[in-house]
Formats: sequence, structure tokens, C-alpha cells
Amino acid sequence: MNIFNIVLFTVSVTFQSSYGLFGLSSHRPLNYLRKQNSSLDFIKSANLPRSIRGFFLNDPGFAETLKTSIKSAIATCKLVNDNYRWNCPIKEHFRESILRKGFKETAFLHALQASAIVIEFAKACSSGGVALCGCAAGTSNESLERGECNDNIRFGKSVLQQLINYSRKKKSKLQMVNEHNARVGLHWVRKRTRRKCKCYGFSGSCEKKICWRSTPSMGKIGSLLHKRMIRSVNVDRSTLERKGPKRNKGLSIIASKLSLVRTTKSPDFCSDSKYSNGTKRRRCQNDKHCKVLCCGRGYRRKRVRIETTCCRMKKTLGFPTSCPECAKIITVRLCK
Repeated sequence: MNIFNIVLFTVSVTFQSSYGLFGLSSHRPLNYLRKQNSSLDFIKSANLPRSIRGFFLNDPGFAETLKTSIKSAIATCKLVNDNYRWNCPIKEHFRESILRKGFKETAFLHALQASAIVIEFAKACSSGGVALCGCAAGTSNESLERGECNDNIRFGKSVLQQLINYSRKKKSKLQMVNEHNARVGLHWVRKRTRRKCKCYGFSGSCEKKICWRSTPSMGKIGSLLHKRMIRSVNVDRSTLERKGPKRNKGLSIIASKLSLVRTTKSPDFCSDSKYSNGTKRRRCQNDKHCKVLCCGRGYRRKRVRIETTCCRMKKTLGFPTSCPECAKIITVRLCK
């Protein structure tokens, strides 16, 4: 066991912070992501626990990797929910209201942010972005010589454990469910990690094949977790009120380690509320999609002007190809 793993073990014992204090699983403002701040400023703004701050101060790659994981989770959340009523509004008052409930959207946020942390730190280790870790075990010398490396999922899991604190003994009902959903994100990263290979040789031959283990892209994980969100499993109050070991066992019986769980039915997100801005003036694609997105209110058509480039390719002998800017008028559907 190296020094860093010993320190991580010590932190896991002494860490007494509450669950879910980072990125999308926190109600805190995310404006610190846009600032060119120091590691110390970032740590304070992100409200990271004191017991883990030393890692971020000693290695600037820690703060940058965590910041990247939050940005990646936000971008993925917005992308996969773009055509749905709940389109991942990230303003803190919306997030806070969602995170206080056990909605399926709450489950998605915890799982997505957890998976982003594991993926980004696993890749940062293999690429040298974080100094205190390296390639995962099993990386061959041939792979290292070619600059390829197993992504270090184990290290990513270690960082995640410090942030969400698996070791807490006393947990509220919602904390227990949130922890389960964060674990779902971790499990799916592991399950979708694949073996990649490259061939080396003359004239395209495969005289030598170099292989390594690579974590999935956030796009793939986001789409997968979104499907799991739609099919999330409801956990009733009686299961959460079980005492002792039966409490966690009851949750595992109802939902597998690959299934997201919820405790409360989600609102319809049709109207402006503390959970979202509603769907008024949202853009929809076709009649079928508009019927669902607009909540039966109908839609209106609007002609809009968009700017494009290279709408005409004009070639003149002796002169370079010109790509003039031009405008295009399109018709869009907007929810009433």
C-alpha cells in the first residue's frame, strides 16, 4: 500500500462531512467553474471537506480534474435531456429543490456526477493529469512504450468515496438512496469499460498488438443512465424504515446495483415552479414530440433567421474557394 492509499484510508475513517457536496449533486452555485481561480479558491467555492483539501492543494491536477468532471456532467445532463420536459436546469434554486426530493431526476444527477468523477480521474491518472497516480494495474510495458495506459478506475473510485463518504453509519433515508444511485454510476462505468487495441507493423500489418482498458465516454454513460432514470425503481417507505442490516438488504432486493431508485413521484415539469421553468416557449420537433413536451397546450410556428457559412461553394480558376456568410429562414415550433 503506497503513502497516498494510506492517507486515503485515513481520510475515509475521519471524514464526517455530509453527502453530496459537489457539482450537480450540490445546490451550491456553479459560477466558480467560469473563474480562473486558484486551487484554494476553488476548494472553498466548491465546499470540499477539509480532510481532502490537502490533495487538491498539493496537486493542481486534482482541482482541474474535479472541475472538468463537473463541467462534463453538466454538458452531458443537458444533452441527454434536451428533448424532455425536465431539461436539466442547473440554477442552484432548481437543483436544491430537486435534490431535497427523491425524484428519478435526483437519482440521475447523483449517478451522473459520480460517474463523471470516476471517469475523469481514471483518465487523468492514465494521461498524467494527476501526479499522485498512474496507470492501473495490468498495463503492459509494451503499452507504456507506445504511450497507452489502463485507465485507473480504482483511483477514481477512491476519490469518489472521499467526496460522497460511503463510511457514514447513520444516514437519512434520502442519503441512503442517493448513495445507492451514486454507486449505480460507478457500477455502470465499470461495466462499460472496454479493452481497446492498436496494431503496429509495416504496410498496415498487425505484427504487434497493444491493448489497454479504457473507460466509456460521458455521452455513452449519460444516455445509459437516462434510460435507467426513465425505468427507475420506486422504493416505498416501509423498505426505508427497516432497522439494522435489513434496511440496506431490503433496498438491494428491490433494486439491483445497476438500477436507479426513487422515493417520490416526479412533478410533470409543465409549468414554472421551484423545480424548473416549465416548457413554455420550449422548442419541439414534430407533432408527436410537441404534444408531449407542450403538455397538451399546443404550439405555435415561428419563422427565425439563422446565420450559416459556406452555403455556396464558388470556385474560380486561380483563386481560393470562397465561403461567404449567409442567412437562412427556418420555421420552428414553440410550446404555448
